[in-house]
Amino acid sequence: MADKHHQAIIDALDVLARGASTKTNGKITSVNLAREAGVSRATIYRYLDEFQDLNDAFEALKKNGIQRTDNAPITLLEAYQQRELEVKKLRSELKECKQDIVNINKLRAHQIQLLWMENNRLQDELSRLKSLVADNISNLLTK
Repeated sequence: MADKHHQAIIDALDVLARGASTKTNGKITSVNLAREAGVSRATIYRYLDEFQDLNDAFEALKKNGIQRTDNAPITLLEAYQQRELEVKKLRSELKECKQDIVNINKLRAHQIQLLWMENNRLQDELSRLKSLVADNISNLLTK
């Protein structure tokens, strides 16, 4: 059982150090460490007291703060706001894509109409030429 808690606390320290907390507000406190690890506060205090490596890591994290990479959110509120902005951006892109599809479909319909009209013109021309050829052949045969 002790190994399970020990590993959970190490993992929670890592999560807090990366600023990737999903269960807390991201602040580096023993209460947040307990929540991230999924153990009680009493367990955290006991393990920090019993295991020097955990205590050293926790104290170093409190002293040095979060090792933030890129623009990771500090709090759940910031994470939520970032997601909201991302959703807004994606919805805007989706709207633009849908408008592009509508424009492409209109263009294709116009092209089809032009091709249909050209086809009718060519069929009429073909009919006219066929009758002209037939008339010329009959004129040649009668002479």
